[in-house]
Formats: sequence, C-alpha cells, structure tokens
Amino acid sequence: MKKVVISDYDGTLFQNETVSQEDLDAIHRLRASGGLFGIATGRIVGSIKAEIDKYNIPVDFLVGVNGALVLNKDYEVKHSTAIDKIIAKDVLSYLTSNDTLFHGISDGFGIFIEGPDSYLFEKQYKPYDEILKNDIHGIYAKVHSRDDSFRMSHYINQNFGDHVKAMPNFSNLDVVSVKTDKLDAILKVIDSLGDVEVTTTGDAHNDYKMLKHFNGYVMRHGDPEIVSKIDRKTSSVSAVINVVLGFDN
Repeated sequence: MKKVVISDYDGTLFQNETVSQEDLDAIHRLRASGGLFGIATGRIVGSIKAEIDKYNIPVDFLVGVNGALVLNKDYEVKHSTAIDKIIAKDVLSYLTSNDTLFHGISDGFGIFIEGPDSYLFEKQYKPYDEILKNDIHGIYAKVHSRDDSFRMSHYINQNFGDHVKAMPNFSNLDVVSVKTDKLDAILKVIDSLGDVEVTTTGDAHNDYKMLKHFNGYVMRHGDPEIVSKIDRKTSSVSAVINVVLGFDN
C-alpha cells in the first residue's frame, strides 16, 4: 500500500520562519521509499509556489486555496471549485467595511488586496478588474485578533453560508466555496491513486476535517481548540514521516 503524507504549510511544515532540513530530509526519505508527499494549504498558488521553490520542497501534488484548487507537481490544475462572483463581491464588501490589516479576493494564482499589510502579497498582486476576469477561488483577510477572526467568520457563515464557508485561522480568515475544503480536495487526489494509506498533519481550523477524517497529527503548538479535538499530536512533519516509515520517533 502506497504511503501518502499530506501537510499543511504555515505553522506545520513552515515553522519559525523556515522549513527545516530535518523535514526536507524526511520528505526525501518518504519519496525514496515509494511514498508521496503533498501540501494542503490555504495559500494561493503563486504564494505557495514561491515557498516550494525557495526551500526546494519535493512535492507530488498540491492542494491550494483551502481546497479550491488541486494541482499536480507541474502546477497543472486538476480540479477547481469557484465562488459565485456576486457573492464574492458581497463578502469582500463586508470585509472592506471592517478594520482589517488586509483583505483581498483571489483567482487562486494572483490576488487583489488592500490594507496596511497588503505588502505581504506584492509579488502576487493583480488589479481588481484582472482578478474578476477569472473564476474567483478564495477571499482572505487578516484582522487584529483571534476573536475578531471568529466573529467575522461567524457573520460570513450566517449571512452567506449557502454559498461560501469562512474559516478562522488564528488572526486570519479564509473564505472558499461551501462545496470544497482541504478534505474534499484530498479525497479527489487520492481517488486517482488507488490503494493508499494517507496521513495528514496540520495546526488550525482549516485543517480540522482532514485531520479528523484520516486520524492525522495536530501540531502541539496549534490552535488550542483544534489541539484539544485531535488525539495524535506532534511537533514536526519529520516526526510524522518517521512514524509513517516505521522509524523510532
């Protein structure tokens, strides 16, 4: 049975502002044994691709924008789930009316973004009209606190929940179509892989369903609510891979 390890990026594979050599070495061991490694992230493709290139992360597939896009290792789109554009504009309008550090709308590859911290996306920035020429795959905001993230996510889910889902992620919130999430996208990936043994790892609310479904590993330093709900805990991707490969942890 082929072993597949799927990791969240921020706060999981990417910790302390880097991807550790231990984690990279473990990924190489997994793939050398015949296993596969994938990243499931809330990031848009342009942002996560820059990270993969920067750290030379070996990846067999990618789940981006919280499941709205599934890509192979060559960044070819295999599955996509868009947000209705009228709904996307309404959600963005709500975010614009609040005090955010940034808020933006994305076609999955680039992003139109505004706010004091919008410089973080300067390499992926696209004008609003350019984004709207394409399908909308994600909406993002960074707010001042975890409480703000939960409050605003709740409002979006209460008022637009027939169309989209908002997921709090520490002081950020991510919005995708109600028809997808990381778990949904992963199930699409493994459907084409045959008989596989899947292990997931993550740290936040947008990881919960994939962790619960696959009895995955939550990062001990993750969101306290998610840490309390997931039995298996870890501190690194390399530790998870070592268990998967049968090495002492």
